[in-house]
Amino acid sequence: MSVASMHHFCRNLPRPWFLLGVSCLSGALLGAAMPASAAADTVSNENRLIDIKVERQSEATSYTGLGSYNFVSFKVTVANIGGNVVNNISVRLNSRVLLEPANNGDTANWLENGSLLTAPFDSASSTACTKVDTTTVNCAIGQLRASGQTGSSATYILFFASPTRTVAGDAEEVNVQWQASYADASNGQRVDSGSGIANAPIALAPFGTLTNEFKSAVPLAGATLSTGSVDGDGLPQPVVDPWTTTVKVPGAVADYKQARGTEKTDGLITSSDLLDRRITELVIPDTNFQPNKIIITLRRDLSTIRKGSKITNSVIYYTKTLDFDPSTAPDRAPVPFCSQISSNGPYLDSAGAWRPCIRSRTSVPNKKVVSGKSEGYWEWVIEAFENGRYEN
Repeated sequence: MSVASMHHFCRNLPRPWFLLGVSCLSGALLGAAMPASAAADTVSNENRLIDIKVERQSEATSYTGLGSYNFVSFKVTVANIGGNVVNNISVRLNSRVLLEPANNGDTANWLENGSLLTAPFDSASSTACTKVDTTTVNCAIGQLRASGQTGSSATYILFFASPTRTVAGDAEEVNVQWQASYADASNGQRVDSGSGIANAPIALAPFGTLTNEFKSAVPLAGATLSTGSVDGDGLPQPVVDPWTTTVKVPGAVADYKQARGTEKTDGLITSSDLLDRRITELVIPDTNFQPNKIIITLRRDLSTIRKGSKITNSVIYYTKTLDFDPSTAPDRAPVPFCSQISSNGPYLDSAGAWRPCIRSRTSVPNKKVVSGKSEGYWEWVIEAFENGRYEN
């Protein structure tokens, strides 16, 4: 980030950020003079006892739509770098939405409808980190033992919702700034341990990609992620977005995972009832969520369905591997109804692989008002334990 853009960034920071011993701009200049790997360690005192690193965990992430949230995640590592115990350590972190470096200087697009874009705090991997305000979290770490000893460092994963956009703007990114303090061993007074900003921001995918893809970190409690127009509401629309995907991802023990859903059409007609073939591919780490399930809702707009066709004649195909063309994948097979399976849920096939099942299917008549929109579509709700490709 250029000095000029950093100056604008600093000017817009909420007080009392960066007022303890060093100005934001001078701290930014110090950080600019350091190698990129050390930019997260910029501090306001030379004799600091703790070291802070804030690193991105997610990849490029979609903007949040009106109907669902996408998320970004950062890993925060706090370490005692001294030879004695340090007590009452506290780190406050605040998310910021910035223009990408290529667009520095054009600050108008930081705003939408006159409001500054924000990345609200959602959750953390530890109860030590609690919400202060919409975009700020405080991690009350407490004591860290001397450097090199067990208990000399602490790591947390923070999740923020990606900014909500309803109109296009310049490319932006989400970053996290921090400020740390601890208790002086001799008198217990608070000691400023510096401030800084993560050295690896998370880029936001171009606005509008919710129409055929979602990318999102998944908080520990899970998330519901959707494509669907620019709203991300999961509802299809004629022409602009006739096939949509909503995925309810369960929580997991792991601190971090990122979900990606990609929709495709290849123009092939594989059914006399349909005007084209639609495909959804899901890639979500922790590929087997047992005993929890991934709940997938697929919707096809009536504009892609031949008049007079019935959903009872339509088939959803599943392929576990994404390495083959959908038409030639060796494990491509119709998805049965859960009620046809003895376990009434996802099942093991003859090869010992987990397969999904359809929990319900619904034909929503054209012109029926759903969520304030006049829609008509076919819908399938599918339960699965694993990733894969779905085709209709």
